[in-house]
Amino acid sequence: MATRKIMVLCTAAATTLVAAPAAATAAAGELRRHPTEIVHLPGHTVTEKYTSPLPHTYVPADGLPSSFSWTDVGGRSFVTKNLNQHIPQYCGSCWAHGALSSLADRIKIMRGGHGMDINLSIQVILNCATEVAGSCHGGTHTGTYEYASNNPVPFDTCQNYQAEDNTCDAIGKCKTCWSFNEECEAVQSYPNATVSEYGTVVGEENIMAEVFARGPVACDIAASRLHEYTGGIVDIPELPAETDHVVAIAGWGETEEGLKFWIVRNSWGEYWGEGGWFRIKRGDNQLLLESNCGWAVPGSWTELHPRPHPPGPPGPHPHRNGPQQQQQQQERLRSHGEEGAPMNLGAGTLQRLGRARRGADEAEV
Repeated sequence: MATRKIMVLCTAAATTLVAAPAAATAAAGELRRHPTEIVHLPGHTVTEKYTSPLPHTYVPADGLPSSFSWTDVGGRSFVTKNLNQHIPQYCGSCWAHGALSSLADRIKIMRGGHGMDINLSIQVILNCATEVAGSCHGGTHTGTYEYASNNPVPFDTCQNYQAEDNTCDAIGKCKTCWSFNEECEAVQSYPNATVSEYGTVVGEENIMAEVFARGPVACDIAASRLHEYTGGIVDIPELPAETDHVVAIAGWGETEEGLKFWIVRNSWGEYWGEGGWFRIKRGDNQLLLESNCGWAVPGSWTELHPRPHPPGPPGPHPHRNGPQQQQQQQERLRSHGEEGAPMNLGAGTLQRLGRARRGADEAEV
């Protein structure tokens, strides 16, 4: 059933129902006010860092398709897994979820969708980026990117999400636990990813160009009216006073009746909304969604399974590795710094992606 709902979400021509949040609010009683999860930390001093031209300067607005989504490019998804910030307990880490899921999507895009997905550890951001990015009490997407531009972020298998602020020691970055009778220990050598450039984008056309050229973006939003959302296209023209939550825009569409909308991923689990996603009217800055979006260019990432994979005997058990074996293991982990640096797919590739989105069987990505 969840797959069916997502297919409706990704098909621009699908029949849609305009959400009726007022009726839902009346049935549920007083509107639940969303806690403020956007907090600017004093240590976040560099809000943008880039030298490359921005997509809106080279992607003409009239050349953008009426429908495009990284959830479905020629029948292939270029987004990573859905997330839930609310378990095992509430934590106001939407800013880290939106930022790192968008970054992971862009890594997947730059890898052409090949290999196992790379998902990054949100818990490490909560443990180690409290002075720059945020905590369970709030933070910012660009603060996350500033931290990731100066510190490698481990894959999420290094540090599972615990929905709490922990300490930033060696175990707080990457750990393993070998048995009931042994204490957990830090892992010194681990796969990771970094950010080379980051910044913000504002406004419908600029956001569309950024998403189309380089991938999903993390955006601030006023989320109180989303609590009772179950499906359809949100259409709430009254602008709220401020934003309090962060989500990720992965594409857009338009109904047969001409209603334009964004395709947005939330971090409230797949039992919420349209399989964890929602749609909202595009072009009116509804719920302030178009007022502040953060983007990042992947700098490097660890490629665990280079192709072609050479045959050979399995290596020593990592628990038994000494310093020399750990160094050799790290040398075998190939980091795509050179390939990951440029984040400009080029107009030809963009056109091919657009054609693939409309049903081409093969696309050169």
